[in-house]
Amino acid sequence: TADHSSHRSAGSVWLDMDHRRFRLAGDAKDTKVGPLSMDLVVHGEQGQIFVNVDLKAQVEQQCVEYPFPLPPPGEMSELRQSASNPMTFVSVAHVDGEDCAIFAAPLGSGRWIHIFVDMESDHPGAILQSEVLKDGRILRRVEVVRWRTGEEDRSATSVHRSWQCQPPPDGDHSQLAHLGLRRAEHWSLELQNALHAVQELPVAFAVLEVLALAGDVAIMIREPEAPPLWSLPRASFSFWLGPVA
Repeated sequence: TADHSSHRSAGSVWLDMDHRRFRLAGDAKDTKVGPLSMDLVVHGEQGQIFVNVDLKAQVEQQCVEYPFPLPPPGEMSELRQSASNPMTFVSVAHVDGEDCAIFAAPLGSGRWIHIFVDMESDHPGAILQSEVLKDGRILRRVEVVRWRTGEEDRSATSVHRSWQCQPPPDGDHSQLAHLGLRRAEHWSLELQNALHAVQELPVAFAVLEVLALAGDVAIMIREPEAPPLWSLPRASFSFWLGPVA
C-alpha cells in the first residue's frame, strides 16, 4: 500500500531480474473516472513495455505495447552515478513492532530511497517499508506486505493473452490511458528511470528503482466526452423534480 498523505492505493510487484523483467499491478478506487485497475509489465531484455488498463465503471479495457523510450539527455550518466553509490546504514527503527534497520541510497531524478529491513522476525532481511524522498521531503511511503524472494512464478511477469495487447492506436483520442512514454513528459521521469535501470544497470540498483516506483506510476486517463448537444436538431424529455437532500 502507498501513502501520499491523502492518496491511497494498493498493488503488487513481481521481479524477475534473471530476465530483467518486472510487473506492477495496482488498483485505485476513487479516481475521477471511477475504479481503475492497471498492470504494467516490463521486459527489459526485449525493450518492451505493456500497459493494461481496466476501467470498471465504463466497462472498457485496453492493453498497449510500447518500445522503450530513449533516455532524456543526461539521464543515463546520472543513473550510473547513483548506481555507483552503495546503500548505507542510517539507523534502527520499529515498524509494526518489529526491529528493523534503515538503509539509504540515491536514485535518479534527485531522489533518495530509505528501505526498512526486518532484523528479527521469521523472515530476516525482508523489506517492511520504503520511503522515497527528494530535497529532504518524503514524497511517499509504501508499506510492504508479504515480502517474498526466490519462490515466485516466472509467469507472473508474462503478458496475459486475454489482454490482447496492441501497438498504440492512431491518435490520442482512442487510447484509454497515457504514461508519458512517447514523449519525455516530466511526470513520467521516475518511470523512465526505472525502465532504463532495469534494462542496463546493476540488479541491486534496478531493484531499488522498482521499489521506488511502487504506488507512484503517473497515468493520465481519457475522460468521457461531453454529449454533442450542439448537433441535436430536436429533442424532447420528461422530468421529475424532487427535494434536494
